[in-house]
Amino acid sequence: MIIKQNIIIILIMLFCMCSIACGSESGDNTGSNDSTVAGEVNEPENDNSANTYEVDGNSQQAKTESMTEVSVEISFDNLSIGDTVYFGSYEQDGDYANGKESIEWEVIDEQDGNYLLASTHTLAKQPYHTTTENVTWATCYLRTWLNDTFLKEAFTETEQSYICTTTVSTQGGGYWQSVNSEDTEDKVFILTSGEIVTYWEDSDDRNAPNTSVVDGMAEDWLRSNSIRYHAQYVDYTGSTSYSGEMRSLEVTIETGVRPAIWVSVTADSEAKAAIGSTAHTYTQVGDTVTFGCYSSVSQKWIVAKIEDDKFMLVSENCLKKSNGTVYVKMAFDTSGGTWDVSSLREWLNGEYLTEGFTENEIAQILTTTVVTSGCADTEDKVFLLSKSEAEEIFPTAKERITGVATGGNIKGWWLRDDHFVNNSGSINNHPNGELSVRPAIWIQNEDYLLYINAYQY
Repeated sequence: MIIKQNIIIILIMLFCMCSIACGSESGDNTGSNDSTVAGEVNEPENDNSANTYEVDGNSQQAKTESMTEVSVEISFDNLSIGDTVYFGSYEQDGDYANGKESIEWEVIDEQDGNYLLASTHTLAKQPYHTTTENVTWATCYLRTWLNDTFLKEAFTETEQSYICTTTVSTQGGGYWQSVNSEDTEDKVFILTSGEIVTYWEDSDDRNAPNTSVVDGMAEDWLRSNSIRYHAQYVDYTGSTSYSGEMRSLEVTIETGVRPAIWVSVTADSEAKAAIGSTAHTYTQVGDTVTFGCYSSVSQKWIVAKIEDDKFMLVSENCLKKSNGTVYVKMAFDTSGGTWDVSSLREWLNGEYLTEGFTENEIAQILTTTVVTSGCADTEDKVFLLSKSEAEEIFPTAKERITGVATGGNIKGWWLRDDHFVNNSGSINNHPNGELSVRPAIWIQNEDYLLYINAYQY
């Protein structure tokens, strides 16, 4: 009995000794893990539960690292138009866990060492406006979103200091003619229909591919608005027109956003104030533009004057009819009256205007106060030059007949103040009989001129 008890005691003691030994071995292994292995870094555990947000109903880890200012050298020196640069960051690959991706921009313009950048991708989808109403660029939701939400999300405070605050001018247009927008002061904006066809002559280049977070076809808003709750856009083929009219969408439709910014060579540079407007003049005096179509002949015009944001166009040639084979010849007035009561003025602002231009084109032509010596002032969309205007615009006789048929086809062309240009280019007074007609108009919407000449008749 005693022997059995001793055996049991011994077994118990052996079991305890084995347990203690195993515990000691386990403690040694834990201790070895406290030392840092070369090439590895121990990171403290953080509770990130507060740094989450909802994306499409899914909880996503907030990218807190993107909110931290990092010292990065920013330089826009020695860039050329057509270069690409990386500046700012925005979610593009759809993987929110890996942080935002750098934004790629194309340099599309340069002024005084400052650069206009357009994103090479469509970065987001947003409505032009959130409610169905008539809006302009100045009052639309998209402008607010770009200059607040997008600006803060895509650029650090340091990066924002390189972005110019720019005076942005926006003119109306499109199938539904609208009034011009008020000028705005913006850091971020989108391009107009005229700007996009100027910067990218090839329609394929006007189409920006979508990033992974932008679904649907690659179509982007333009800031050229239209009435009837519409704004203009460039479609996935790079086209801004359809059947001769600008493409428009209802403002509440979510469509692609391709931001543009002006950047300075240095942060907070005084040169920013000299940037001026993104609607600076691309059209120059002496340029030839196509506008309207009379008697199945496209009308070509010479840009004769530029005053503020208005453009005086003078027909490159005298008007032709019968599909361009015969010159229009008309009497100034059957009763010998002055410009204000002449039958020629009535014809130009009636039959010619409605036959030579679409309703949309007529809306682009300004009604101008025309001052003529010897008669009352008139309000006209179409008019003839006066003697002084002809001499100013075409200083030499040769210039007055350049591009205008002479000889047996034409005796000369009418001026509105009892003068005419004869077939040698000289200016004579007291014309009589029938002469050719060389109209002039004023147009304000340069954006429309740029657009219309990107799609020749």
